[in-house]
Amino acid sequence: MFFCVEERKLETDYSMASVHSHEHWELYFLISGDRRLFIENRMFVIDKNAFAVIPPFKMHKTEGGPYERVNINFSSDFISKEQLKFLENAIGVKND
Repeated sequence: MFFCVEERKLETDYSMASVHSHEHWELYFLISGDRRLFIENRMFVIDKNAFAVIPPFKMHKTEGGPYERVNINFSSDFISKEQLKFLENAIGVKND
């Protein structure tokens, strides 16, 4: 079981050097700024007060100017089966 909250505020431009993935879910809440979010082979531009859901094992990275964000990371076994099914259905992804 895994659960972690991360906060980050950067006053300068920042781009991740490379894409990465992990075995947990990531809820990415952008508090200020704007970011380009790459998930697999798609790019999304997200602005302040937006959030993104990144499923386990999906290659992703962000880039852009100054920003503030909060990430909530958790393993699938941290939430109930019903919550997991809801999350998977909401984003159209099935993780076994």
